[in-house]
Amino acid sequence: MRAESARNLVTFLVDGKAMFTQLKAQLSRLLDPALPPGPDSYVRMAYWGFDLDLHLDAINAGKTLGQLLKEIADRGFRVELIIWQPALIDLAGGKFKSERMASDQDGANLRVKRAIDGYKNLIKVYCEVYNGWVAATSNHQKMTIVSCRGKLSALVGGINLDAWYWDDDRHSFKPEYERSGGAGAIHDTAVLVEGPATLLIEEEWLRRWASQPASAGRTIVRGEAAKNAAAGSSPIKLLTTNSEKWTGREVDIQHELKGAISGASQYMYFENYAFADPGLVTKLCDTLKTKPSLRVIVCVPAATDATFGYLTRLAMVKASLVSGTGFTLRSGTTIQRAACSKWELKETWRSGITATVANRWLENDYFEYQLTTAATAVQVKLNDIIGVVAPQITFYAPSRNNRPIYVHSKLAIFDDATVFIGTANFTYRSMRYDGEMSLRIDDASFARRVRDRIFAHWGITNAANVATRDLSSESHSGTRLAPLTLGDYDGWRNPPSGLQNYTFF
Repeated sequence: MRAESARNLVTFLVDGKAMFTQLKAQLSRLLDPALPPGPDSYVRMAYWGFDLDLHLDAINAGKTLGQLLKEIADRGFRVELIIWQPALIDLAGGKFKSERMASDQDGANLRVKRAIDGYKNLIKVYCEVYNGWVAATSNHQKMTIVSCRGKLSALVGGINLDAWYWDDDRHSFKPEYERSGGAGAIHDTAVLVEGPATLLIEEEWLRRWASQPASAGRTIVRGEAAKNAAAGSSPIKLLTTNSEKWTGREVDIQHELKGAISGASQYMYFENYAFADPGLVTKLCDTLKTKPSLRVIVCVPAATDATFGYLTRLAMVKASLVSGTGFTLRSGTTIQRAACSKWELKETWRSGITATVANRWLENDYFEYQLTTAATAVQVKLNDIIGVVAPQITFYAPSRNNRPIYVHSKLAIFDDATVFIGTANFTYRSMRYDGEMSLRIDDASFARRVRDRIFAHWGITNAANVATRDLSSESHSGTRLAPLTLGDYDGWRNPPSGLQNYTFF
């Protein structure tokens, strides 16, 4: 799906506390005694992960999400919720089974249905199975739509409605932010949207809602166009990934990101738990070849995950090689670009229908160089390269007081002009298979606000010069970005054991 609207108001939200505070504020609009009950006032939500026991005010304090939704129904308003339900094949085997991801989430989401579905005949929970092209895919979209007499507000971003995503924007590792597996910090982003784009977001929600047999024959109420006219100055393009159909497959997020990468001239900033989609990496490499002044900044978690450590290392070495002035081999030999007549990255990955069966895409790529004094070219495996001299791209990992911050955000900024934000990771499955939603916002004023906010978040001052500075040299109250090197990923030079098909990632 690719749909455009103009003159929206967009509020940028950083981390779980800001998102949950705004979620409570929007839901509470339906608790206003002055708002009369009626069919044009309602709540519509769709999430990958959902927890009724989530406290919106603070961890273990204040009302829970479930209590608030029931209060809304008590006032006579409909609450309609879509949550992901893994397919039986995902529960029986494959990647999700091995990680218990599907079974754990399936149990949690089914508990939501049992707890509130049918409450006062006003709360409806639809457990949606995502029938993507390949097994182990899911609908990963996350959105809340609130209508007050036809006027909509919408929240979209990477944050699931689960206490695991609670953190404030200082990442202070407070005990109340205890996460599964131990105390930690998690960084994420979202947006509140008001204006005509909310109608587009609602249409995507309604498309999914209509896939359940129980929705047949019921009149669907929508937000009113006249009440959701110009609210601000931001144009928004709503983009989706969807592989539910063999024809009409939607890869619009990847397509638009490729266009933004090609068009950038000053800098690009990405933050996500991985940067590994081969389509994006290839487009980035092609762009870096022709734009020597372009700066690329990628913010990811510290290199601790075998699968994405492996894939991110390959992406890092490829993008570094095409723009660097030299590289060092594992043998200790250093090759200088100025001494070469040939300097080329060779890619072998496939896309399209063949990629749904097997596609070993990044690990078969290689680099080819030829010294001006040599008669033949030399081919080098990417994993034999341990360092690149002066690349235009830098990968950073955030930390606070030397404790790592997990990055879950799905944010990209281009040239202080364009922002992408939503649910899509910068991985192959999010770009090609999973159900995803991202917003492209082409508004220089908004882009500068996001740039200033996100870099201030990392303790970086004077963000207007971010394209020309070493971001690792600054810190604020212990929060900093530290540059990652190929050496940080040395433990994952080879594919993780047992993984033969990287289509899913």
